[in-house]
Amino acid sequence: MPALCAIVEGAFSPGAVTGGILGSWFAAMRIGVSRGVFTNEAGMGTASIAHASANVSHPVEQGLMGIMEVFLDTIVICTMTALVILVSGVPISYGEDVGVVLTTQAFSAIYGDWVSLLIAGELACFAIATVLGWGLYGTRCAQYLFGDGVWKRFVLLQCVAVVLGAVLKTNTVWLLSETVNGLMAIPNLIALAVLSPELSRLVRDYIDKKRTAKKAVGGTYESFNQCKPLRTVSYEKVSSPGGSGRKEGKKDLSSEHRSA
Repeated sequence: MPALCAIVEGAFSPGAVTGGILGSWFAAMRIGVSRGVFTNEAGMGTASIAHASANVSHPVEQGLMGIMEVFLDTIVICTMTALVILVSGVPISYGEDVGVVLTTQAFSAIYGDWVSLLIAGELACFAIATVLGWGLYGTRCAQYLFGDGVWKRFVLLQCVAVVLGAVLKTNTVWLLSETVNGLMAIPNLIALAVLSPELSRLVRDYIDKKRTAKKAVGGTYESFNQCKPLRTVSYEKVSSPGGSGRKEGKKDLSSEHRSA
């Protein structure tokens, strides 16, 4: 509990970055939102490229997974990291962008100096995954706008950007990244507002189908949605207890397909 109180105090106290309550609040919101976007990509429209390739029975299901992704990534993981820093006892310089150095010092203070090597390896893996993931997003968008043959030039530009990000000053990289993210978020948020009626329609459709599935088969929407359609074979000769010579009828195969 003291650690959580320290988070609130450090973010909104008048003695923080700007020397005033209102200024500290705006500074905390600006930095928090900009950094949070890097962890969950919420509102930027990039994660939808990956979610669109999922094989689900209804698009709302994948949308719920996206919401859970944001919650786990930002609320759970980032909060746990902040709590480790606060309970470790390392000095915190509020208002300064210390990056991963503070996290490394906090874990090293608890587990020992060997943790710095582990954190460096994990950061390298995360960085490579980020470069590859955003490279896929950018390539798909470039192909949509300029054609399939543009991907090689985009990969070349991305390699140049990766090198520049490694040699430029940290503040410059943050500023450029925040600017580009804002430019991506603005049109995407406008599109989300325009498509809100479609979102409402999909949610209502998903809820109605879940209710129908529960009433019809007593199971989940997924099991109801994946059921094979009931079929009959018309005018097939069916042997009857009365022997041959009976009229041809229909053989109901619904039970067979239900069990299929």
